[in-house]
Amino acid sequence: MFFQELIDQKVEAADEREYFTITLYQMDIERVKYSLAKYLRTRITKIEEQVEAILSSPEYLDRLSATEKVFATKLNLLNNNFFEENVLSRLPETNAEYFRTNEDRYHHSQPNLEVPHSF
Repeated sequence: MFFQELIDQKVEAADEREYFTITLYQMDIERVKYSLAKYLRTRITKIEEQVEAILSSPEYLDRLSATEKVFATKLNLLNNNFFEENVLSRLPETNAEYFRTNEDRYHHSQPNLEVPHSF
């Protein structure tokens, strides 16, 4: 990271007062990095908890970044496959058909997304 290298260079050539100022800048940078990471973790948690509602609503889907859309789509696919393999495969066919039709309501709204090459 460019800023960290610049700070490290300044620390080497600094006196006590400059060292204190540089330390404060480093603490502020770490605080911002922590806040950003916490914000992104919170978004991912909300997507995980509400993936079906997000994918079924174009309004909510538009609020996600391209990478988050891909994540939500893949997560929903994994959840559906897990449900299919571990629950529906063990139910009698009549009950399994009921759950499949309810599950299909989310498949029509899932976008066909590709991960942008810049990510």
